[in-house]
Amino acid sequence: MNKYHCKKISILAISLLLTLFFVLPGFAQQRIQMAKAKHSGENFKKNEIIVKFSKKAVKQIKLHARQNAVTTGISSIDQLNTRFSVLSIKRVIPYSPKFEKKHQHYGLTQYYKITFNAPVDVQAAVEAYKLNGNIEKSQLNHLYSLVGMNSTKMIPNDPYFNLMWNLYNTGQDGGTPGDDIHATQAWNFQTGDPSVIVSDLDTGVDINHPDIAPNLWTNPGEIPDNGIDDDGNGYVDDIHGWDFSDNDNNIDDYHGHGTHTAGTIAALGNNTIGVIGVAFNSRIMSCKIFPNAYDDVIAEAFTYAADMGATVSSNSWGGGGQSDLIEDAIDYNISNDGVVVFAAGNDDSSDPTLGYPASYPPVIAVAATDRNDQKAWFSNYGDWVDIAAPGMQILSTYIGSQYAWMDGTSMACPHVAGVAALIRAENPGWTNTQVRSRLEATADNIDAQNPSYAGLLGTGRVNAFKAVYSGTIPNPPENLNAVVSDHNVTLTWNDPTTNIDGSPLTDLTWIRIYQNGVLIDSVAAGTETYLVSGLSNGIYQFQVQAVNTSFIGSELSQPAQAIIGTVEAIIWRPQGVTSVDEVIVRAGEKGMSLSRKDAQKLMDQQLESANEIQQALSDNSIVGLIVSDITSVDLVDYNYLFIVLGYFPAEH
Repeated sequence: MNKYHCKKISILAISLLLTLFFVLPGFAQQRIQMAKAKHSGENFKKNEIIVKFSKKAVKQIKLHARQNAVTTGISSIDQLNTRFSVLSIKRVIPYSPKFEKKHQHYGLTQYYKITFNAPVDVQAAVEAYKLNGNIEKSQLNHLYSLVGMNSTKMIPNDPYFNLMWNLYNTGQDGGTPGDDIHATQAWNFQTGDPSVIVSDLDTGVDINHPDIAPNLWTNPGEIPDNGIDDDGNGYVDDIHGWDFSDNDNNIDDYHGHGTHTAGTIAALGNNTIGVIGVAFNSRIMSCKIFPNAYDDVIAEAFTYAADMGATVSSNSWGGGGQSDLIEDAIDYNISNDGVVVFAAGNDDSSDPTLGYPASYPPVIAVAATDRNDQKAWFSNYGDWVDIAAPGMQILSTYIGSQYAWMDGTSMACPHVAGVAALIRAENPGWTNTQVRSRLEATADNIDAQNPSYAGLLGTGRVNAFKAVYSGTIPNPPENLNAVVSDHNVTLTWNDPTTNIDGSPLTDLTWIRIYQNGVLIDSVAAGTETYLVSGLSNGIYQFQVQAVNTSFIGSELSQPAQAIIGTVEAIIWRPQGVTSVDEVIVRAGEKGMSLSRKDAQKLMDQQLESANEIQQALSDNSIVGLIVSDITSVDLVDYNYLFIVLGYFPAEH
C-alpha cells in the first residue's frame, strides 16, 4: 500500500480573499478605517484669515464696528476691511494680565483673526492683506485632523498590563520579545513625577476615568467653580486645562482619541485598575482643540500650556497647511523650555507636507512601529522623522471609563511624550535640548528590521530604560542554543564581555532565563548552560539576559525555539506574495483596486492568521508547526494540515 494512504490527513485551506475564514476563540479584533488628515485644499476656514500686525500698527489699532465693516483707525487697513466686508477682528491670544508682557515679547499679541461677513476668496484676502505695510504676515486659518484610528474593541475594567506589548513585549500575538519601549526596566529608576506636566492637545479627556482622574493636572491658582479668573491668566475656572475649541472650561472628551493618548502618557499605575501609562506618576494637562482645531485655536493652546508650566507637549494631529501662527506658537512653547512631540502622520508617505506640523524641524516627529519593530503599514517616514514608537494595537484608556485598542502614529506620539516626561523627572535641571538629545541618542536602531526604510524612521524605536538610566548596560548573551531530549531542553550560550558602549563588562553577575517571555530562573555568570525539564508538549521560545552588580539587565538575547512532543499539525504559510506592490498588481488582475496601506494590511493578516491557528491548536493540546516551505516536511508524519494561502498566492 502506498504510504500516503496509511494516514488520513485533515486539511483546512484558508484564503483570506474567499468566504472561508478561520475564526479562533477569544478576542476578534475588528479592523477599521484610518481617520486621517485631509489634503484636498479644503481644510481651512472659508470666512477667516489670520494676520500679524506690525508692532507699530498694534499700538495704533482702535477697533470700531461700522455698518459695512469693522474699522481699525488705520486707513489702509480699513479700506481692505471694507473691500472684504470684515465682520470682526479679534486677537488670537487673549489678553492675559499675568502673561501679557511675555506674549508681547514673543510677538504673539500681534496676531489677529479677521472674520468676514460671508465666505470670500480667502486666498485673495490673504494676499491683499500681506501686501499692506502694516501687516507682517498673513495666512489662511487651517483646520487640522486627528492622526489616529477609532476604537476597535471595548473591554471590561480589569488589569490589562499583559496585553500592553508596547510596554512589555513577551511575544504576544506573534510579537518579538523585547521589541517594546522597555518601560518595565525604566520604572526601576523613574516612574514620573507630579511636578512634570504634559499638555495633551487633543479631543479632551474623560475627567472621571479611574485611571486618568488621579493624574490630571490641577491649576493651583484657581478656585473651582467660583466664576472668577483667580490666577489672572485670562481663563475662568481652568481647573484641569481648557477647551480652546469652544472657549470654555469643559475639557470632557467627546470622541475618545484624547482619553486614549492621555492614558498612554500617564494613566495611573499600580492601582489594580485597567492599564498603565509610560510616566504614570506625572500629570496630564488637557488642552482640548477639537473639533474646531483651526490655527488660532491651536496657537492659543500651545501658548496656554507653556504659560501654565507644561514642559512636554503631545500632539497627535496634523494635516493643515504651513502656518506662521502655529510655528510661532510652537516656538513660544519651546522658548519656555517645552519639548514638543508630534505624530508623523498616517499616509505611508515620505512627503513632509503630509506630515506637517511634525515636519517642522524644532519639533520631534514620531513614526509608528509594530510588535516586531517594523514600520507600521500606515506610518509616514522620511529624513524629517526623528524617532519611532509603538503605534499598532495599542491598549489604553477610553471614554466612559472604558479601555480600547487603537492604531496610528497618534498612538506612537504619546509614548515619546511619556518617555520625555520620565527624562524630565529623572533630570529636573535639564533643558529641553538635553531632553530631546537624550531621547534620540538612546533609541534602539531598527534599520535591520526595516531595510526599505533605513535612516527614515529617525534614530530608532524609543527606549525608556536607556533614556533614564545613565550607567553602563551589558550587551546581551550570544549564540543561544536549545537542544531537546524527550521533555527536557538544554540551553547553552556565551556570556557577554562588553557593555553597549563598548567598555569592558567587569561586573557581570547573573544570567536570567526566560521561557515564552516569562522569567523562570537565574544562574550565576560563567555557567553558560541551563536545563529546563518536565515540559509538556508544545513549542517553546527561550531567551537569556545578562545582569550586572547594579541589577541592570541587558536586552534579551536572540530567541531559541524548542519543540517538545510530537508535532501533529503543519500550518503552511506559502510565501507566494513577497511585496505590497505584488499584492496590488495581483488584485488589479482580479479587477480589484487596493491602496498601499490596504495591501500591507492584507499581507500582515496572513501571518496573524497562522499565529492564531497555532495558538488555538495549543489550547487544545495539539502542537502545530508553521512552515513556509512545504517541501521541508513529510506530510505523512502529521495528522493535520492547515494552509493559510493569504492573498493572491503563487501556484503551489
